[in-house]
Amino acid sequence: MKRALITGASGFVGRHLASFLHEKGFEVWASFRRDRARFPFRVLWLRADLTSSEETFELIRKSRPHYVFHLAAQAVPNVSWKDPEETFRANVVASISLLEGVRRFAPETRVLLASSTQVYGTSFLRRGQVNEKDLASPVTPYGGSKLLMEMAALNFAEREGVSVVISRACNQVGGGQPPAGVFSDFCRQIVLMERRRRARVLKVGNLNVVRDFIHVQDAVRAYHLLATRGKKAEIYNISAGKGIRVKDALKFLAQQSQVPFKIEVDPSKFRRNDFPRMVANAAKLRKLGWKPKESVRQALRELLADWRGKRGAGLL
Repeated sequence: MKRALITGASGFVGRHLASFLHEKGFEVWASFRRDRARFPFRVLWLRADLTSSEETFELIRKSRPHYVFHLAAQAVPNVSWKDPEETFRANVVASISLLEGVRRFAPETRVLLASSTQVYGTSFLRRGQVNEKDLASPVTPYGGSKLLMEMAALNFAEREGVSVVISRACNQVGGGQPPAGVFSDFCRQIVLMERRRRARVLKVGNLNVVRDFIHVQDAVRAYHLLATRGKKAEIYNISAGKGIRVKDALKFLAQQSQVPFKIEVDPSKFRRNDFPRMVANAAKLRKLGWKPKESVRQALRELLADWRGKRGAGLL
């Protein structure tokens, strides 16, 4: 049985990926720093602070994975402005420790590094759709940390022969997403209004931006495909290749709401260095046989149902 180690398995995408790999017949190992997610199947958990080389090396020595899916990160661009040092430590230092651990103790392992289309930065102003050949020009500490992570990984691949594939994913949506995501924030507010725990006013940021969204299940299928069939030291976008205006998605959520509400613009929800349109081309990934199967509307339904479930369980 193939062993897959997931860092960040307790996170939004990590939980979906763990379930997907289990269904594919993998033995799932996972690292955690503080809290562990619960799964209805066996997951072999190992505690590790990935910014510690010693703990990361021990993680690799114990798990001896065939595949590593490195998802653990500080993944919120807005948070990166508040604490850029921690963002770079979590996203760059931890990745270097992981890659060095693989080099030393599991040199045959294939590593999938989860990066982000945020690395393209100002290229979104010049192209309708960015592709992997476009200039990486990040404007946030988060995007900068992901680009440095990529550079370190490509250096390990070239200098040490570590088998690394890099994914640059767009916005992933689905059940279990934390409220830092724009649609998850909307759904949380809607459910609170349905439960009469807040006034029927939904606070929003910039609704006119256009973003590339995909269902989280399509994303984890792409991660698996790239880990097993992606070319070493190559970068692949994971995206739908088309933009959705946030305002239009909110209209759909309003139709799903059990109560009517007003919309109020909250300046604190606007993001620094935001671009009006961020869409990526995934033609390179599609050549491997991948294409989105699930709709964004379905992801929004699942996200709203997830928040309603939290309400029913008293977790909201």
